[in-house]
Amino acid sequence: MDTIIFREKYVKECRIGSGTYGVVYKVREKESNRIYAVKKITLENLEDGIPASTMREIGILLELNVYKHPNIISIQEIIHRNGQISIVYEYAEWDLKKFMESGYFEEASKFAMTNTALPITLVLITGKVLFPGDSEIDELFLIFRMLGTPNDHTWKGVSKFPDYKSDFPKFSAIGLQNLNLPAGARSVLKHALQMNPQKRATVEQLNFEPFLQNAIMIPLQNYGKR
Repeated sequence: MDTIIFREKYVKECRIGSGTYGVVYKVREKESNRIYAVKKITLENLEDGIPASTMREIGILLELNVYKHPNIISIQEIIHRNGQISIVYEYAEWDLKKFMESGYFEEASKFAMTNTALPITLVLITGKVLFPGDSEIDELFLIFRMLGTPNDHTWKGVSKFPDYKSDFPKFSAIGLQNLNLPAGARSVLKHALQMNPQKRATVEQLNFEPFLQNAIMIPLQNYGKR
């Protein structure tokens, strides 16, 4: 049951989803006609009160609110009445988790990404870990095998790094030819996985890669449709 305060301010448009602790609705603010997402949590069903994960989520988002970053969901308000909490969020058209789980992800995963996100994305696309090491040093050597052991010629000043060892095995780069990926995807990886950060492509530069120019954006309401 919605609280009186909630009903006075918002109109439910539809149910977006549900989780362990509550239900999420798409709502419209009566006064401004703006669309928001509301997570409703009924505390009477929870023996320990507000879930710790929800408290962390609220705390982090409230701290991030001050930055007003366009890629960070903001909290509009929190309504706590009659054993129920309604957390009003900025509405986002996209749900990254569902997008990755959808049948479109293999074709539609051609978005620009940071160097650290690429190995994770490859796992999602190919089902294989890019550098499946048993330990940090094993993983490092797998990277060296693919990209070559760095030295001061390929990466100026690398030998001065505190963790650099002069007795590292000297691997010659085998490249990306063994990866079962389209040529365009290999080009993205080649530019994004440069060990020398001065030679590594930025997200803005990767956006001009032909492989990423054909990204497919699927509206939220079309998930699961063919």
